[in-house]
Amino acid sequence: MTSLEELQKRLFRKKDTFQEREQEPTLSPAPMAGPRSWGSNENPEATRILKQQRQRRLMRYALFATIALGGIALVGAGVFFVFLMDQANVTQENIFLRIEGPSQITVGEEVVFDVRFENNNEIPLESVDIIFEYPEGARPVFGEP
Repeated sequence: MTSLEELQKRLFRKKDTFQEREQEPTLSPAPMAGPRSWGSNENPEATRILKQQRQRRLMRYALFATIALGGIALVGAGVFFVFLMDQANVTQENIFLRIEGPSQITVGEEVVFDVRFENNNEIPLESVDIIFEYPEGARPVFGEP
């Protein structure tokens, strides 16, 4: 008789308690004696350790590359600010403005002011405005006071 037929007889028998089991049930697969991976005769622990070492080496290279690129970027920024920014500055000390004219005049006298400036910066000046403030009651020949 097969084991299935024996079980069927036991199921329909009166007052059978099924106390004993023929074998313990397991949910895990039965261990096999074959290789644990395809085509590999290596120890899985050694493979795991090798993979960890490769990952550490890759992370170390990534860290060094990041530090090197950051250093190069800092040096480049330093060179830019030291050499290029000094040449691009317009400073007030390099602009000379001279206004020549009489220090005193009489009422009704026409006055001519000679305005001269010199730009010693490397960048030319654009849209420069010179503002004259006339004394109270004065009228310029051209424009409004």
